[in-house]
Amino acid sequence: MQLKDYFNVIRTRWWLAAIAIVVAAGVAFVYSSGQPKLYESTVTLIGKVGKQGDAGLYNGLQQQLQSYTARFTSTDLANQINQDGKLDLNPDQIISEMHVQSHPTDYTFVITVDDASPERAKKIADVSADFLVIENQIAIAGLNPDQQVYVQKNAPASLPDKPYSPRTLLLTGAGAGLGLVFGAILMFVIEFLDDTLKDPSDIERYSGLNTLGQIPRRKTSNSRSQSTLGQMNISNNSINKATSEQPTIQSKP
Repeated sequence: MQLKDYFNVIRTRWWLAAIAIVVAAGVAFVYSSGQPKLYESTVTLIGKVGKQGDAGLYNGLQQQLQSYTARFTSTDLANQINQDGKLDLNPDQIISEMHVQSHPTDYTFVITVDDASPERAKKIADVSADFLVIENQIAIAGLNPDQQVYVQKNAPASLPDKPYSPRTLLLTGAGAGLGLVFGAILMFVIEFLDDTLKDPSDIERYSGLNTLGQIPRRKTSNSRSQSTLGQMNISNNSINKATSEQPTIQSKP
């Protein structure tokens, strides 16, 4: 195909892509609108050491922060959070709603909670962070201040004012993009399967012959079509009559 052929395909079959975009975007919008709304609350724990510059204490702090990640998959911790926060939730649900990230190089530990209620998301995040802080305070209670490794909350957990999911606009835009890709593929597949000749250039290209002229296609009403057919019949009858009236020449034996 030549470059102008691609433009011709787009010019004549653009409506296929338009339909695909509308359908795909509509499906994505309906699907996204039907999803439950989730609110996200985040709290950050910061680790510190009692004696600045002590490499051993900093290594211990990093190991302590890394160990928290595995604990957030434990049903024991989930039960403790459920009990302290009086949440009345299933431990598996609490585990599924909590997402944690350990950043040993920054000596931070981030807890993120997704829940259908913004207040409950904040409460789960605060309770889980407070539990780790209190647990750490108990562990270092009898140690010399220069030997202490401790964690504390940077700030109370955030209270979300709007849901972060579902992202309706993002999903709708992604659906429209997929519809555009599918529609473009469909346009060129149909064009590839279409073996009709549409203009004189097609005839010259595929047959190698030059066109001498063309008869344009005209849209006519039924009455106009009947009149045209009638004129054609009259012309044909006149030709036949004229032919029959011509004298015949016979050769004598």
